[in-house]
Amino acid sequence: MREGQVRFRGPAGELQGVLTFPEGKGPFPAVVLALPLLRAQACVALSIGPDASPDGLAYMERFVSELKTRQGSALCVYPGCDALPAPNDLFREFSLRSMSREGFRLVVDWEKSTEAWRVLRVRESLEHKGAIPLLYVVCRMDYLTPPAVSRSFYHHTPPPRALKIFPFGFHSSTHKNRWILRFWVQWLQRHLAASETVR
Repeated sequence: MREGQVRFRGPAGELQGVLTFPEGKGPFPAVVLALPLLRAQACVALSIGPDASPDGLAYMERFVSELKTRQGSALCVYPGCDALPAPNDLFREFSLRSMSREGFRLVVDWEKSTEAWRVLRVRESLEHKGAIPLLYVVCRMDYLTPPAVSRSFYHHTPPPRALKIFPFGFHSSTHKNRWILRFWVQWLQRHLAASETVR
C-alpha cells in the first residue's frame, strides 16, 4: 500500500471528501489522524485489528511468497481467488464462501498490504485524536479481530472514549447485524446532536 484513500460519504451516499494517506499508514490510523482536520464530531471503530506482530508478519511474508510463486503476483480478486490468509483451511473456506454468498467484491494486493502492516501503528495515531469521541465496537466471537484488541486500544485512547463488546456475533456482525448497527448509529446520532447543541 504505497498510497491509499479513505472516502467520506454523506447520509445519502454522496461523496463528501477523500483522504489520501501515504505509504505505511493504513486506513484506521489515517482516519484518526485526520479527525481534527475534518472537524469530526465523533468516530466509530468497528472490529479493529491489532498492530502487526513479528509472527504475523512472518506468516504474511510466507503467504505472499507462496502466492507469487503460484500465480506470479500477490494480487487477489475475490470472489475467484482461493488464497486467503487464515489460521486454518476450515476458516479459509468459510471466509471465502461467506464473501461469495454475501456479494463481497474485493481486490487485495497482499504484498503491498504486508508492507503497510510492517510500519502500521494504531496506538501512535490514537495520541493525536484530540477531544473527538471514539467508540470501539466488537463482537465476542470475532476471531479475526478479537475483543482483546479493541479493549487494548480503548485503554490507550485518550478520553472521550467508549467500548462496546457484544456477547454475540462475528467479525462482520458489527456492520451487518441490525441490533449492533442500530446501537452505534444511535451513538453517533447522540454525539452529533450534542455537537449541534453546543454550536
